[in-house]
Amino acid sequence: MKEQERLKVLFKVKIGYLSNMYYAINKILSIRINIYNIYFTIILFLPLIQTELRIRIGAGWQLYIPLIFLLYFIILLKRKNFLNYFLLITISVIFISISNFYGLYLYKDFPLTVDLLQQIKSLEARMGVETVRFFASILFFFITMYLIKNLYILQKSLKYFLYASFFEVTYGFYEFISKVFLHFLPLLNTKAYSHGTYRVFGTFYEPSQYGQFMLISILVLMLYKSLLKISNENRTDFFLKHYKKVFVFMILALFLSFSRAAMLSGIIVISIYVIFSMTNIKRIFQVLSFIFVLILLFFIVIKISLTQEELDTWLFLLTSDTGNGGIARINGVFFNLYLSWIFLLNNFLGIGQGSLILQFGMLPMFPRLLIENGIFIGLLYILFLIKLLLNTRNITLKRIRINFYVLIAGLIIIQMNYSSDNDPWIWFLLATTFKSKYILNNYIRNSQCKN
Repeated sequence: MKEQERLKVLFKVKIGYLSNMYYAINKILSIRINIYNIYFTIILFLPLIQTELRIRIGAGWQLYIPLIFLLYFIILLKRKNFLNYFLLITISVIFISISNFYGLYLYKDFPLTVDLLQQIKSLEARMGVETVRFFASILFFFITMYLIKNLYILQKSLKYFLYASFFEVTYGFYEFISKVFLHFLPLLNTKAYSHGTYRVFGTFYEPSQYGQFMLISILVLMLYKSLLKISNENRTDFFLKHYKKVFVFMILALFLSFSRAAMLSGIIVISIYVIFSMTNIKRIFQVLSFIFVLILLFFIVIKISLTQEELDTWLFLLTSDTGNGGIARINGVFFNLYLSWIFLLNNFLGIGQGSLILQFGMLPMFPRLLIENGIFIGLLYILFLIKLLLNTRNITLKRIRINFYVLIAGLIIIQMNYSSDNDPWIWFLLATTFKSKYILNNYIRNSQCKN
């Protein structure tokens, strides 16, 4: 009898516990949370990759990471039409986990040198941190694909990205002034002091990343302007009203990075723009004149900013085929691609997030994505890029189509030098450009029907 009474009490406790949980879940679901407010806040935080503004729990987490996970769980609880994206995310988690387990098995007896131990505590810790960061990027990619449903949200998403870019421009000038003139001014990114250079780091790990971010921001600004022209609510928009000023400031910020990779990527992007504009002689003349002004402006900036010795060193590195020289880095791009394919054939499951550092050091985003994640995710990513280009070809408005091509080309080119695959700002723009074809063509079709 006592045993039966005890079981009854336990049963009542469990029922009460379940009832309380059900009540709590209903309360959470009843809270009115504006999903888009969280989404746009995350976009504002995307460039804050290397700053003192981090959440310190075991490792230093960027501000956007907990917000991305929060947004994901809110969408899971509140939205019923997220199933397809949830399945894709689950498949991604499975492949990432397989790569991680294989990497742990592959490197279980790998000796960590003194230099490596200064960078990572252990392989397991390194892999765990990098997995969370990469997973956050993938989550935000699919969240962006899900939330951008019409032209208004598309324009607003790009606008918030431009707000974040404009902050980077302003902070870049601040950092430069701090380094050259007002040395007592504090910096958000203390790593900017580490190399004793005037080059601007912004809130990134290195000046090259900052320069490439500014290049892409310029291309986003061009696209944003063309998108606003097809809608009527654009007269008071800050970036349209001050387009030329913001454009010039972004270019100057790019110059302050002194990034050879960003400038080379910019030359390629401008060449693509000229090719697509071949039918418009006036446009070609404007672009060529713009290039001349850019070159002149750039040499003025470096002449003012650098001593003669620093200028000679920079010019030497621009054309050098050794060390960190420009030609050497271009050759390195092709070698890294070759290396990644050869390594993939022998380790097609991938070696896991963050383990690349054990054998290869730092590789750019594209080969890193292939080597760490394996051939399955690698091929899916390549197919995605092909589909992205095919989608852009079907955008009906030519001027917008050209701006999309140039932005996508820029995003692909910088992946051959940008030294991280877990910075969500790139994944955000890839998702945005992918969804744009359907949104724009639907908007144009509906507008024509109304007329």
